[in-house]
Amino acid sequence: MDTTSVTIALGTIVVLGVGAQWLGRITGIPTVVLLLLGGILAGPVTGVVEPEELLGDTLDPLVTLAVSLLLFDSGFALNLRRRPKGVDVVSRLVSVGLLITWAIGAGASYLIFDMEASVAVMLGVVLVVSGPTVVGPIVKASRPRGSTGKLLEWEGTILDPVGATLGATTLTVITNDSSGLVEGLGILVATVALGIGVGLLCAAVFVVAWRNYAIPDDLQVPVAFMFAVLAYTAAGAVR
Repeated sequence: MDTTSVTIALGTIVVLGVGAQWLGRITGIPTVVLLLLGGILAGPVTGVVEPEELLGDTLDPLVTLAVSLLLFDSGFALNLRRRPKGVDVVSRLVSVGLLITWAIGAGASYLIFDMEASVAVMLGVVLVVSGPTVVGPIVKASRPRGSTGKLLEWEGTILDPVGATLGATTLTVITNDSSGLVEGLGILVATVALGIGVGLLCAAVFVVAWRNYAIPDDLQVPVAFMFAVLAYTAAGAVR
């Protein structure tokens, strides 16, 4: 892409991204719907934005980094001291509910679309995930009563990394030989352990620096952002 095309593509992303949120606030239309429409118009319909050409090899790393930052941001809403009543429902949603959704998605894909069993199982895992980017706008638009909205936000935020890890493990199992299951379980354990360990370490350093007034007030958000990126990058590199 030439310089002009890159400039137009980047400008389009900013205008449609912010404009969709602005229009959603004014009209009451769920922002996620407007963002989806804007993405379809900018990409497949007009071809103004071609992510693969615009970002090249940096596309996948940027997307995964953005997802990790979305989860980091959503995690602030999960205040353990102010958790809603019935939080045990969330544990069932991300355990039993996950397995049920996985089984229904895989079974329906296999029977209706005549997919191979391994592909149907993989699609079932993909359908399990409902992250905060999906649940949040729906909750804001529907405004459920009581603690239902909070419970759904907890479920979406927790299920996103769980589903992603399960998806990576499942893909390893179905694309390997008989040793795939052992390798997949090893990846699952390593991913969880590294994520928790590196996350706790970075959080501890940030909290110590914050409590000792080592971070100026106007830099608290940028430094927190820095530690989130550091945790993601370090865990990924070690893994």
